[in-house]
Amino acid sequence: MPKFPTPDTIPDREQAINAIIASIAMEETALAKLIEAESEKIKYAIKTIDPNSQLCLLLKFNESAANLIGLVNEMQMILKNKLQTVTKYIPIDPCPPHPPIPPIPPHPPHPPKPPHPPCVSEFVGRGIWYLGKSLFLTQKHCCGDGVKVQTNDCGSSIILNKSKKYNIKVTLEVNSQCSCKTRVELIHQSHCKVFLTKSYTPEKGKILTDEFVITTPDDIRSNISLRTKNTIDVVMAQVLVMEK
Repeated sequence: MPKFPTPDTIPDREQAINAIIASIAMEETALAKLIEAESEKIKYAIKTIDPNSQLCLLLKFNESAANLIGLVNEMQMILKNKLQTVTKYIPIDPCPPHPPIPPIPPHPPHPPKPPHPPCVSEFVGRGIWYLGKSLFLTQKHCCGDGVKVQTNDCGSSIILNKSKKYNIKVTLEVNSQCSCKTRVELIHQSHCKVFLTKSYTPEKGKILTDEFVITTPDDIRSNISLRTKNTIDVVMAQVLVMEK
């Protein structure tokens, strides 16, 4: 059985709470003993009382047991409320501090993405370049931006997209000396209006190069063509078109 402090001592807060909880446990034990005794009494009555001749006595035993169980239930409710009240005053141990969260190591910096290579389309040509016609060109490489070459009986022209800015590089090498002028023209696709003209005088054994920037109109696509004022033998011609 629990030990209670003697009357001449004053318990502290923790001792008083422990004593109240111990008294509740003792009362619960006493109630359990009463229920057990009542159970044994009912078993004895069933064995010894004849229900045919002593029914009234058996009913009195049942009524006595029912009254006692009712009182036990009431006492159980009182003890329950008593325990709920006293547990509010039980000191709660503070939770141990959480261990510090280790800092997240920084991610290594991502290497910068390499810049996209410029979109360059290459067109090449060679052979006899006839007076009044554009130089015949073939498409050697296309970066997929819509720039392409168009060829007919009058020669070749490079079709550009509208509303774009292009860097154009022209390289020429001829097989004979001539005083002819070579023109690089930017013309309207559906009209003959010339927006830009570049003139060159190629010399034998020398490679002529030039580079210029153009901006195509907003309303319609434009063409680039190479034209000459005389018939010459072209060893190599190259036109690079790079979108800026």
